[in-house]
Amino acid sequence: MDLTLRHRRLPGVSVIAVRGELDLLTAGLLEERLQQLRRRGDEFVLDLAGTSFIDCSGVGALMRTHHRMRQGGGRLHLAAPQPGPARVIRFADLDAVLAVRPSVEHAIGAAFNDHQQTSRRLIEAAAASVVVRTIDEPRMI
Repeated sequence: MDLTLRHRRLPGVSVIAVRGELDLLTAGLLEERLQQLRRRGDEFVLDLAGTSFIDCSGVGALMRTHHRMRQGGGRLHLAAPQPGPARVIRFADLDAVLAVRPSVEHAIGAAFNDHQQTSRRLIEAAAASVVVRTIDEPRMI
C-alpha cells in the first residue's frame, strides 16, 4: 500500500497527516519528506488517524526523526493512532519517548506549548550570551 502525506504549517508547528502503511517500503519516504519539512525549533505533529499499519521500519523512522527533531530544538508528537499502530507504539515503548496524544487537537496544543517554551529558552540563551561593553571616558592625567 502507498503512503500519502498531507502537510500544513502552523506558527512553529507542522502537522503531517500520514495515510497508509508505514513499513519497509515507505519508512524511508516518510523520513525524507519530514527532513525536507523540518525547520529548527519547530514541532512536528504526525496525524496517524489514517495509518493502518506500522512495522519495525516505521518505528525506526519515527525514532530517527525524533532524534533529529530534538537536536534541532523541536519535538515529534504522534496523534490519534489507530488500534493496530497504537499497540506497536506501546510495545516498542515509543510512548515513553514520544508524546502520543489521543487527537490531533491535543497534539497541536501540546506542540504549541512546547514551541513556546523552546522559543523562550532560545531567547533567554541569546540574551545571556550578549556581551555588554562599556567604554571608559578618557581620563586626564
